[in-house]
Amino acid sequence: MENSVLGTKLELTTRKVDSSFKLHIAHQAQNPAIDSLRQHAYRNAGYFSLPDPSTVLRQRDPKESICLVISRETVVVATVRLTLGRTRRDSESILEGEAALGPEYFPSLALCRGATHPEYRGQGLMAFLVSMGVASAQAAKLSSTLGLQAEGTHHFPAMQAAGWSSRVVVSDQMKTVRLNTKMNLVFLHRTGFAQSVSRSRDRHSQLHQLLNPQNLIEQVGAHFTKLYNSN
Repeated sequence: MENSVLGTKLELTTRKVDSSFKLHIAHQAQNPAIDSLRQHAYRNAGYFSLPDPSTVLRQRDPKESICLVISRETVVVATVRLTLGRTRRDSESILEGEAALGPEYFPSLALCRGATHPEYRGQGLMAFLVSMGVASAQAAKLSSTLGLQAEGTHHFPAMQAAGWSSRVVVSDQMKTVRLNTKMNLVFLHRTGFAQSVSRSRDRHSQLHQLLNPQNLIEQVGAHFTKLYNSN
């Protein structure tokens, strides 16, 4: 999903995966690197513009959200943010776009603020992080995963292969970006979680073997389970 609201392209793995990659939840010291990566991706977007770069800073993220990171030594290589939406209204506020889905899709986990470092594209990193979002939603027993995508990106075949659906939506709620094209809601119901995660494991087997994400998935799932039950 190159230069899109959700993040960089859900690319096929065309390069050998770097063996020094690490997967973890972002920590505060990485915020400047995440900010820089997000702003670079949004500034170079062909489908929308970013009037105010400060809107994508980590300090503007919801406090209860989690930012996943793939890093190489001190470099943030790829990142995506996960945020709980208890209701449709919550999810629309998070996504800044219409989420016209039935009640069976909520609570949901919204995936956004994704970006991949230009030097590390072609290794399936964003697709892998998206699958981590799906696996985390599954672990938390949420009802769906959601995101928004600008019309014209090249992610749709990969997302459809991973079981996601999409539809054009009204996007006049968007505050962070100004669109040059139509916007699509991308969504995956919980009934498709297991198959989507399995497809990702097959498609990006190198990353799964290297990063061994099960402990992180359980940690993130527990966070969102506790958060949902706290209200």
